[in-house]
Amino acid sequence: MQKKLTDHQRNTLRDLEPALREACRMCDLERSEELMKRIQVAFGEQRSHFRLLKAKLWYYEALLDSGKTSLAESGFEGIKKLSNEGTRLYLEVMSFLAVCALRQKKIDSAKKYVRYVIKSMNSITSDSRRHQFQSRLVNRIEDECILSQLIGQDQGRLDVDDIHQRSIVLV
Repeated sequence: MQKKLTDHQRNTLRDLEPALREACRMCDLERSEELMKRIQVAFGEQRSHFRLLKAKLWYYEALLDSGKTSLAESGFEGIKKLSNEGTRLYLEVMSFLAVCALRQKKIDSAKKYVRYVIKSMNSITSDSRRHQFQSRLVNRIEDECILSQLIGQDQGRLDVDDIHQRSIVLV
């Protein structure tokens, strides 16, 4: 059971969470890291609180989007260990691990993660939330596969900087 947040924690998060989301959305890693550290301090020893894990998820997604796949993958693995299996957070982590595996050309691992997520999606009880999650998952996996094909399979590992540059040209 999650320990309730103190008034101080709620007040701190009220300011920091939106700022972190925006910094992550903009892939401002320096600002994101600074905000993430401040959020961690607010939680003290509560290392597996949902709100902290969700903030970490945003941060590691920003790392992934910035091409720091290995770092993001290790962060997602950490969240996976601390989150409860069957929760939406856990499914999101597994989805991001699938993306990491795709970027690293670990197709069997990516398939394993995606199969798990698809099989477990019904644990999201809200129809609208489940549909939203499905849509985002499919779009993200599809985008990663398309980008992977643009780079070519005969060139070995994906060059994230090259993918980023080509995606900018496409957009």
